[in-house]
Amino acid sequence: MLALLGGAFIAVYFFSLTHDALHAYFALDDSGNLFRAWYYPLGELFRANLLFFLTSPFNRPMGSAWYRAIFSVAGYNPVPFHVANLAILTANLWLTYAVSRRLSGSREVGALAALLIAYHPRFVYLYYDTAFIYDVLCYFFYFATLLLYMRIRQQGRPLKGWELAACCGLFICALNSKQMAVTIPISLAVYELLYGQASLRSFRALASWLKREGNFLAISSVMTLAFLIGQATGAGSYLENRSFQPVLTWARFMTSSRNFIDDLFLQRAKFSFLAVLLLWAVLFAVAWATRSRALKFAWLFLMFSVLPVAFIDRGAPQYYLPLFGWVLYAAVVLAKGSQYLLERLTRVRTSRLANARAPALFAALGVLMFVSYRGTGWPNVPFVSLEGEMLRNVADQIRLVHPTVKPGARLLFIDDPIGSHDLDLLFLARMLYRDRTLLVSRTRALRSIDPALIASSDYIFDYRLGRFFPSVQPRPEGPQPAIAFEWGQPGVFHQGWERITDRSPAHRGEVVIAMVTDLGETRPPVAPGQPFPKEPLLDVVGPVEVRVAGKPAQIAVKIGWPEQLNRYRVDFEIPQDTPAGLAPVVISNGVQSGPAVDIPVK
Repeated sequence: MLALLGGAFIAVYFFSLTHDALHAYFALDDSGNLFRAWYYPLGELFRANLLFFLTSPFNRPMGSAWYRAIFSVAGYNPVPFHVANLAILTANLWLTYAVSRRLSGSREVGALAALLIAYHPRFVYLYYDTAFIYDVLCYFFYFATLLLYMRIRQQGRPLKGWELAACCGLFICALNSKQMAVTIPISLAVYELLYGQASLRSFRALASWLKREGNFLAISSVMTLAFLIGQATGAGSYLENRSFQPVLTWARFMTSSRNFIDDLFLQRAKFSFLAVLLLWAVLFAVAWATRSRALKFAWLFLMFSVLPVAFIDRGAPQYYLPLFGWVLYAAVVLAKGSQYLLERLTRVRTSRLANARAPALFAALGVLMFVSYRGTGWPNVPFVSLEGEMLRNVADQIRLVHPTVKPGARLLFIDDPIGSHDLDLLFLARMLYRDRTLLVSRTRALRSIDPALIASSDYIFDYRLGRFFPSVQPRPEGPQPAIAFEWGQPGVFHQGWERITDRSPAHRGEVVIAMVTDLGETRPPVAPGQPFPKEPLLDVVGPVEVRVAGKPAQIAVKIGWPEQLNRYRVDFEIPQDTPAGLAPVVISNGVQSGPAVDIPVK
């Protein structure tokens, strides 16, 4: 009964902190991953997953299979992808519990480890951005492999038949999910040295044990070697990409380790190289002084599991797998430490107080973490909260302007808000219409557009002030004051610099910050084509008027935006009688009024 309550507690805790992910859209990188998975023939994807030791266009073919399977059913709809991602993360909590319990012999340790790994503010991209599905899948298959292996080995027998085949299959899936899985043979070896019959007394003794009981360890080592050689030397190898080329130096290892530990402890205290070494030394000393096999395994795991990413520049979410070593270590210390303290304070080993210790510790830790972590999700994932929302807006409007297009059509986009990479827009258009043959052209409308380009296009998508139109729209001849757009959204912010969106609307009587264009000269003036200085702040010379839903707004600030070209900061108050909903905002520079730009008001 307690186990069910503990599992329910962890599930509620996890979803209460991550449920906003169900409202998240795709990020551009995520959209590119999905396109790659869908574009190539299905047979090529099957081959890439089967021949795991060869390079392929998919890079991580298990993740591509995940993308393709969901896209084939749901299309370009992010909700099923996020549901599936959260489901696998939930399964990973159970795997963490199960593996930790077998390593420690304690259900309490398993439950604490699952609670600790359920949510971490520096790992929020795992929950909100499905571009990190490779890390999520790798964790799942990695610990599924370990769990099956440990379950069989704890029965005192080697793997045989279907068990051996299942472990090999899970290991291949882990390798196909992400290269982090190459450390599985090291995990198996450490487990056997600490918990099994493996011995390093002599090469003959080790060879005898491998032949007798270590068949999967030997097979997985050979598979890993084949994978490393194939992935390093094949066409399109990761090593051809500069961002994945390792820098095999002690300095890089220490820098990566320090950055990860800073993230792990929420950067409340920046660790020096010496502090990192001292931390490792203390953890080592405690593990070996207590003779705890679980602590020894945890320490060794947190040291060797980082090797695939420790020599390249990667952020906290890519350390999801190594995080297991830290949470296992912490769970053992919390469980054993609290038990020791209770016994020392009460000098009673069995009592109601002793029986209540574990549930009380578990509940208190969960409540403390929830209070500390709530609100750390959506604001900390700009690839989703900014880039993803821009992509959502673009995708919805593309569908609205032209719900369908003919196969193989040529689409022309004018002044679209997506970044400079042409492929991002091509990927989006082809996936929205599920047509691999669509052609996409892009242009910027400075004064006029080549008539031949318009004539050769089957469909027009002209973007003006946050909206797409099915035909070319007129452009103003001269300067026109208006709220500037960023990430496809109006550049209007709360005073804390949170962007005003449907999720976070402006309030009546609130003073908001707007990024505006074409307000003219400042005092002193800035040379044409030059950004405004960082200091001093320069006031706008001419008059500025802001109307919200037709009502004049009081202006608090009107200055050139520091280090920006033709961008001005205008702080104005939302009138108290502004109706709720989308309120049109019109900016005037005393000579000319710009177009209305809608912002949400509550």
